[in-house]
Amino acid sequence: MQYSGKLSRGCCPTDSAMLDDAPLLLLTRPPREARVSARVLAARGFASLSMPLQYTRNARLTPSLEDALRWAEGAEIQIFVSRASVAAACALGAAAVKAAVLRFAVGAASADALERQGFACFAAPAEAEDSEGLLDLPALAGVAGRHVALWVAPGGRQHIAEVLRGRGAEVRAIAAYQRVNLDPGARLLEAITGARPRLVLTATSSVLAARLAHTLRAHGLSDLMQRPLIVASERIALAAEALGFEQVYIARGASPQALIGAVERLQALAR
Repeated sequence: MQYSGKLSRGCCPTDSAMLDDAPLLLLTRPPREARVSARVLAARGFASLSMPLQYTRNARLTPSLEDALRWAEGAEIQIFVSRASVAAACALGAAAVKAAVLRFAVGAASADALERQGFACFAAPAEAEDSEGLLDLPALAGVAGRHVALWVAPGGRQHIAEVLRGRGAEVRAIAAYQRVNLDPGARLLEAITGARPRLVLTATSSVLAARLAHTLRAHGLSDLMQRPLIVASERIALAAEALGFEQVYIARGASPQALIGAVERLQALAR
């Protein structure tokens, strides 16, 4: 496994031919986020291919979710882990979002979505747009005895919840939206196979890394797990290694700008 970026343990790929001079980035984020990333990449001269492996939708209101939303109205600290979590929280739990004393966003995209709704927030720094970057914010250091609502998809961001509970907070995950898996069509899979010498894989979460590994193996493309994979944090990198990806590189966050920086560093290493 090879790292670059935040771990400062990076080294050159074992085979400099593993990265083409004109890389093609495979974007696996949900459709909207993939479109945004593709536009930013194109403006910087990078080609990309969108293969969204999931999309998100607001959760269906159930008695348990309604109970969680009522609890969230009394949570003075609220954390939003994605643009989708902001949209779902504002649609299903607007009163809770409005009542928060402190709001936090994992990354610039989530912060921007909150601000467009009229809510100020703290955000993880641009060089660490991940769970660890958020948890390092001084405002989340002294949370003992405080109530924290964590707006997520089912099973998401458990690390944040565990760390804040360890600091003495009462944390409740509000599963306000759902991830729905997508499977690429034959034409897209053919395009990916043909682009192999140029291909650079991406995954902005452990869930997407797992979906990518599953998709490649399910379609007889497990050899593509030898291609460079750019991820957004050390935690995702370790998960990707466990899944069997062979060349994992860490960007300084999940934004398109962080992805561009990682590709440029990877190109420099391959020369």
